[in-house]
Amino acid sequence: MSPRPCLWTLPSCLKTLFIDNFNTDDESARQAAFQLIKDAAQRADNIGVDEFPAEWFAMVLHYTDVAIMLYESQEQKHLIGLLIIYPSIFIRSPHPSTCHVVMVTAAELCGRPVRRDLVRLGIALAAESERRYMDCFVEVFVPCLEHVLAMRDEGFVITACIPTAGILAGHQEHVDSYVMYKQIHVYDIHSVSRSLLHTL
Repeated sequence: MSPRPCLWTLPSCLKTLFIDNFNTDDESARQAAFQLIKDAAQRADNIGVDEFPAEWFAMVLHYTDVAIMLYESQEQKHLIGLLIIYPSIFIRSPHPSTCHVVMVTAAELCGRPVRRDLVRLGIALAAESERRYMDCFVEVFVPCLEHVLAMRDEGFVITACIPTAGILAGHQEHVDSYVMYKQIHVYDIHSVSRSLLHTL
């Protein structure tokens, strides 16, 4: 990965995005990120309607190792994507080597190929983070098939299914959620082509 901020061209669609670190102390950035999450929840885009209350989101950010914001352009600063990486809640050690990755996008940044691009970016960020994570978990609601398939494409396997895990918009009852896992390899650091990254 290049130093941030930088420009990144998605391999699947050749759309160029502006990437910057998520300054979690910046209240306007936190509000923009929280709004992106609320919008995704309304679309049932792998975010439960009550999954991220403000207090829980603040706690996640407190423990976050890496967080980046993806903008449509450097000039407009229209937030269309968010990647957050933090120590996995499943680890029973004060020295975690396993992370959780949360990926949230706006409606215009969707589709299985684009999600695969974003997954590769998230894994690369986890691999090169200060903790040098060796394993990664993501959680995907079962009805979010596009997310499930993108994760499987990138080597994630389903390790568990949590029944009645959350409430998705448009569903009258609670829905199940997959816990998906991937072992991170050294080559994952280089899975994001440097030719598509441009330092500013």
